[in-house]
Amino acid sequence: MKRVCGIPLFVLLLNLYIHQNNVVSNEIVNFKNSNLRNGWAGKEVTLQDEQNGLDAKDGAEVNANEDQSELLPKPGAQMQIQGQETNEKNQKQIDKANKAKEDALKEKEEAEAEVKKIAEELNKVKEAEAEIKSTVEKLKQVAEEAKKAAIDKADKTEKKAEEAAKAKDDAKAANQNAKNAAEIAKHVVNAYEAKKEADKAQKEAEKAKAEADTANNEATKLMEKYKGEKTEEKERLETAKKKVEQAVKKIQEALEKIKKELENTTKAKSEASEAATKAATEAANKIVNKDATEVEKAITDKALIDVKNVKNIADMAKKAIEAAKQATKLKAEAEIQAGIAKIKVALEDAKIAAKEAGIAKN
Repeated sequence: MKRVCGIPLFVLLLNLYIHQNNVVSNEIVNFKNSNLRNGWAGKEVTLQDEQNGLDAKDGAEVNANEDQSELLPKPGAQMQIQGQETNEKNQKQIDKANKAKEDALKEKEEAEAEVKKIAEELNKVKEAEAEIKSTVEKLKQVAEEAKKAAIDKADKTEKKAEEAAKAKDDAKAANQNAKNAAEIAKHVVNAYEAKKEADKAQKEAEKAKAEADTANNEATKLMEKYKGEKTEEKERLETAKKKVEQAVKKIQEALEKIKKELENTTKAKSEASEAATKAATEAANKIVNKDATEVEKAITDKALIDVKNVKNIADMAKKAIEAAKQATKLKAEAEIQAGIAKIKVALEDAKIAAKEAGIAKN
């Protein structure tokens, strides 16, 4: 009975021994492996690593922000850049104003030269009809006002660039009006002088015709001496008279053409004068007896003297000049023919005189 009871007790003690050995073994393993020994240790390491990662990220962001802040211009540098831009802008304005002043001064000098040109043209028409002289006088008046405006505008270019540019443009417009006035004056005077040349050509051609007629009459008188005779002298005189008559005919034809060219010259000159008078009067009316503001506005208006009018007047004057040239050319031809006629008659007259002198000597 005691043996039977001892067996269960032995088994129980054995189980307790085994259990205790297992506990001791686990403790030894936990001691060797810190992660297993302390279950929170791994978690702490993981959290610490995460924290370190966050700290590193924050540090990178801070560094990046610091780098960006270094790239941004600092207040002092920004002010320096703005100052440089302002200086460059100011320099451009100065350069622009200087260029405007230079251009305006050039326009002023040209306007002054145009006034001198008109004064010279005016001297050429001292003996012309009143209408032409009046037209050129008005054109000179317009040019004088244009010159004054150009000078005034050139002086104003000393101011800031915007005003300088406007003053330069006004000076240019005034100078253009002075040029147009001078151009019209020149063409009017050219047409007037062309008419004078055509008149002169006609007079000289008529003189040549008169000389040829005289030569023809002389030839006729010489032939009367040998009327009814058939001599060598008479035959020569007949030949000479035919040539003289041909010369007279050519001179007459030239005269008719000269008259036609004179008509063309007169017509072109009149048209040029009328157009010029109209343009000059219209322009002068806008500046004569007007206040300074109205004069300035008119003289700096590009339409004060229309360029088309200048061209039309130039074309008319050109026609007058061409017609006068033709008249002069025809006049020269008439003079040549008159010379031929005179020489022919004079030669025959000399031969006859020589023969008569020889007969008288014998």
